Amino acid sequence: MSLNKNVLIAGFGDIGQRLAPLLIEQGAAVSAMRRSAMAAPAGVEIFQGDVTQADALAELVQQQQVQWLYLIVTPSAYSEADYRNTYL
Repeated sequence: MSLNKNVLIAGFGDIGQRLAPLLIEQGAAVSAMRRSAMAAPAGVEIFQGDVTQADALAELVQQQQVQWLYLIVTPSAYSEADYRNTYL
């Protein structure tokens, strides 16, 4: 099976980094968005940004012509305000 899709993983932590190679193996073009900078794993284009900033996420989705979006996020801190900002 070949995906042939532009995929964005928004929230490229442990889970996203494990998902990316599986998608690439299936033929997807993978880009990722994360809060902190990191070296891009093979086959992944990294963009630095915060997925809770809807405008930045929407712009990246349009720019990369994303067909599938994986939203895998965690709060930046463990407070009620951060959980609300991330999930609501």
